Amino acid sequence: MNKTLFQASVALLVVTRCSVLRAAPPEACTAAYQKKIAAQTVPASSVYVVISQEQQSGCILGPTDNSGIEQMTEELRAANTGAEKAVLRKELFEAVLAQFEGYPTVACTEDTLACAAGRHVSNMRNLQEAVNAENLNARDAKLAPLLAAKSWPLIPATGSIEISKIHLAELLTHECTDGADGTRSPQCIAAVEFAAKTMRTSEAMRQVVDMYSQPIIEANAQFLTVRDKEWNSYMNDVSVQYPWELWANGLIFQKVTPLEERAKFPRAPSSKWVFLHPSPGFERVEGPTGGHSTQASVLIEFVGYEKWRWSGGAASNRWGASLVTSFVDATGSHSVGYGVLLKTPFKNASVGAIWRKGDRGQQVNLMINVDLAKLIEQYKDVDVKGFLGKALSGQGVNP
Repeated sequence: MNKTLFQASVALLVVTRCSVLRAAPPEACTAAYQKKIAAQTVPASSVYVVISQEQQSGCILGPTDNSGIEQMTEELRAANTGAEKAVLRKELFEAVLAQFEGYPTVACTEDTLACAAGRHVSNMRNLQEAVNAENLNARDAKLAPLLAAKSWPLIPATGSIEISKIHLAELLTHECTDGADGTRSPQCIAAVEFAAKTMRTSEAMRQVVDMYSQPIIEANAQFLTVRDKEWNSYMNDVSVQYPWELWANGLIFQKVTPLEERAKFPRAPSSKWVFLHPSPGFERVEGPTGGHSTQASVLIEFVGYEKWRWSGGAASNRWGASLVTSFVDATGSHSVGYGVLLKTPFKNASVGAIWRKGDRGQQVNLMINVDLAKLIEQYKDVDVKGFLGKALSGQGVNP
């Protein structure tokens, strides 16, 4: 969908929405709090405990919450199209910001109700701007705290909200300490109302971050799953290597791949060099009377090169070639022969031609290679980290 069409869709949905957003209705939690303390004396240090209990009873995103924010978050989570999500997200942010109409909007650093409100409103506006951005860089140091999963949730024990540097237990104790009737004072009631609004909106923002992050999390999981398959295949299947080959190919990979790219768990190499690689094989050898027999041989690849393509974590279209020597014990043939081995994509089979001297002169024999290196050693995550070098030092590589 192009930008003009997207904007038109958003405008149409805004016009056709039935609900009209208004300023926040009276705070349900304030009435519940006043009713609860009407017949009892509550110390200032217990006000946060009381409002927390009221949260559990439903005045914060529960059955007695009259803000409509819970319904908006559910509708946003159920939205299917980008245009619908844009409209619902806009309405949700308008609703949470309306909760703080009349509060200061200056994000000062003091631990007062006015400054705490200013910081919280500022962070919610910044989050709104971030999730509405077309080219959001989630790695931006300024945006990362807003989009972090741990930033918005309320810490129940202290009533802390990390992103806004709010500590509700301390704030309520301070605002409600005013003689015997401090917990019923207008100053305390205002703090209780602010605490309820802050708890409600911080949870709504947490859900917004979760909804925004979920596609990213799923994409990252898919990315890491594919990468993990590629590296497992590179180490233990299509590109089984002896330790000296792994060391040499690792040095080559580190030299041609920048450290920054290696630190992001890059795609496994799509090629490798072969060095002094022994493996068993079978060779059709000519006998002294002219007949041929299949003889077991020991094959050593002096140097070779292989290349393939990655598709969904699996290697395909593998081709390569090596210069080899073959050792056989066959009557009528010299024990050492030299030749070329061709790596094919068919079940990793390799075929080649071996030149060797025999009683009847020069021979050119067919060679079939069976590489059993992967039965000798299985490479694990630690080997992948070693291959990548210091870029992943101390880090896991599995999703």
